[in-house]
Amino acid sequence: MLKWSEYSQDGVLFEAYLPGHELEDQQWLIRASRDGVLLAERRIELTWVPRFGPDAGDVAQIEAALDAMLKALSSGRLDASPDGRRVSYEPVHPHLKENNPVNAALAHGALEDYGNAAKVLDLDESMCRAFGGLPAGLPIAGTLPMMVTNAMRERMVAVGNVFDQLRSLKDPFRRRHFISQLAAEMSAGRLDGVRALSDELTREHTTGGEESNEEPR
Repeated sequence: MLKWSEYSQDGVLFEAYLPGHELEDQQWLIRASRDGVLLAERRIELTWVPRFGPDAGDVAQIEAALDAMLKALSSGRLDASPDGRRVSYEPVHPHLKENNPVNAALAHGALEDYGNAAKVLDLDESMCRAFGGLPAGLPIAGTLPMMVTNAMRERMVAVGNVFDQLRSLKDPFRRRHFISQLAAEMSAGRLDGVRALSDELTREHTTGGEESNEEPR
């Protein structure tokens, strides 16, 4: 889940989280904690899947729920959880604070192209998730654009650029060679390596190197 917002009052931290994938429960998770110890936690159904951010009505819904938590705390009705469960702190990511619709639209396109490249080139999906910084254990398809940062989008776009160039590469030997190189760079997490591969493909097309029928060594 993604942390959407937070605020503190009288030493109590109030937080709201959203799902980052269509396969996750489409619910808000709101919680109150003090010094890392959970005081209260609630899950609230979302009206709409927050692909580009939560609907205004859903935001109003959690604001009311957080206000109710605060009132319960003020009246002494908010006690520490029986098991004393501790919760870790994570900040709200800057890109969620911005809530830029243009970035979300670009992320949507990048996700579609990235998933298509992984499928057509038969790349290992777990490797693709790791390279793109996407959640482990969930398919690329269904990832909500809202969760994609600019850095994640850059990595997906770099792979998409290589994929676009490979589609016009006619020599099957060269194509296999470049796909193998792409997989190696992605497996190692090397964004610069993927970009260098795109540059190499550009030179292939410019010089006519794709006409070679000899398998590279």
